[in-house]
Amino acid sequence: VESLSLRLESMNPERVLERGYAMVTKGEELISSVAQVRPRQTLVIKLKDGTLTSTVKSVDIGDDR
Repeated sequence: VESLSLRLESMNPERVLERGYAMVTKGEELISSVAQVRPRQTLVIKLKDGTLTSTVKSVDIGDDR
């Protein structure tokens, strides 16, 4: 049970933010792809110690090849 508890805690979104990641949302929608965003939209970026509100200037769809 302790091992499962530790694994579950490591997946806690707050712990992930502490490792240097950010959570980006548009309204209530979680953003995981640039395809979800358009120029001039407002995004909220949650970091481990607070949030940023940002307006998108441009969107570049990367090439993963």
